[in-house]
Amino acid sequence: EPTHLQNFLQQREVRTEDFLSISPHLLDTAERFAQIVDAKSPYTAEHSVGVAQLARYLGEKASLSNATCNKIEVAGLFHDLGKLQIPSSILDKTDSLNQDDMAYMRHHSYASFTILHNIEGMEEIAQWASNHHEALDGSGYPFHRTASELSIESRIIIISDIFQAMAQDRPYRKAHSLNSVIYHLKEGAANGRLDGDIVSLVEDNQAECYQIATEL
Repeated sequence: EPTHLQNFLQQREVRTEDFLSISPHLLDTAERFAQIVDAKSPYTAEHSVGVAQLARYLGEKASLSNATCNKIEVAGLFHDLGKLQIPSSILDKTDSLNQDDMAYMRHHSYASFTILHNIEGMEEIAQWASNHHEALDGSGYPFHRTASELSIESRIIIISDIFQAMAQDRPYRKAHSLNSVIYHLKEGAANGRLDGDIVSLVEDNQAECYQIATEL
């Protein structure tokens, strides 16, 4: 339950100044929660870790500060916390999701936000983590944010989540090829949903991105 997760994180006595260098205990906590989330389904195994590592790599390639890259990594590890509320029968479903299933699935990013945003020092991380299904044209969820509301950190996590998910086997499909992932990202940039500069960064480093996202 979100309240139990939130209480646990508050007991870690996280404070804003910790994020100047991301203390080891916070990173360890984030990694443990990511392992719990990813273990919920064999089809999400290591997804959070892959997103976090790819997001950090792209942050570094974008010349963001080390402190910011640390925070991006933690946001990547925490981004799917809300999936703990989704029944495994939905996560592992091999046929099309019905309307109720989709409602469960779409709620998870908002649940991640509610767990994190009231914890002192986690405000930015809560935003970046919960924005991973948003889009620059406002067509994403749960908040329907637009380009002006999505920072470069959020944009990096959005693209990292798409890349890692596409490169991984899912119950309803096999993993996409690297060429297919790049094509999909470029299409998203062309139609205004994804940040073109970040997509170009991925394309220029595609072999490294694929290795980071999948060889865990």
